[in-house]
Amino acid sequence: MTPFSSTKKEEKGFKKYSYHERLQRLQLTTLESRRVRGDLIEVYKIMNGFEDIDYMEYFNISSTCLRGHERKVYKSRFNITMRK
Repeated sequence: MTPFSSTKKEEKGFKKYSYHERLQRLQLTTLESRRVRGDLIEVYKIMNGFEDIDYMEYFNISSTCLRGHERKVYKSRFNITMRK
């Protein structure tokens, strides 16, 4: 018996459907997309000062302002040399 066996969706017969079919029928998003959305919300709060965290420790900000806004975040590339 699972901890969620008494939920409404299983009582209505949703147990027979796969995870993705249940999401479609209940009009929900996947766990992965909810986590990405939560991460984006946290980045927004950190970058705009809603959290007491120094964003310069965690994010690389573009030094040029050619297009867009001044807080352009970019992913730095790693230059790894491996021994053979």
